[in-house]
Amino acid sequence: MTELTLEFPLPHADCAQNSRGHWRKGAKAARQARTSACTLARMAMKGTKLLWSRAVVHMVYDTSAPLSVRGYRPKDVQNAIGAVKSIVDGCVDAGVIVDDKAENLSWGPSFIVKNGTPGVTLTFRRLS
Repeated sequence: MTELTLEFPLPHADCAQNSRGHWRKGAKAARQARTSACTLARMAMKGTKLLWSRAVVHMVYDTSAPLSVRGYRPKDVQNAIGAVKSIVDGCVDAGVIVDDKAENLSWGPSFIVKNGTPGVTLTFRRLS
């Protein structure tokens, strides 16, 4: 397997790097996002650990949810990448990649779209 596509719900607004809430709310939201991302990634991998040493990740961040659906809706890609940091950490915990340091994980093209299916889609591609 050289590619893995994972879909996640929108991260909570407290996961945003520019959130103005209390730090404890941000820590709780980040912990919940990381735990749920780890669980979803393990389910998608069907019990196998990939542990790629190098990979590139492509992100599609869909913000088309109605306002009744809670979640962070960034205006630019840099803030979206910051908001999904906990999700990427959960993927590391699940065993998709060894670590998310710069020498192990690089970011490919990332987009913010409004396609009607709110959430974050991360596609990991193994680099040799």
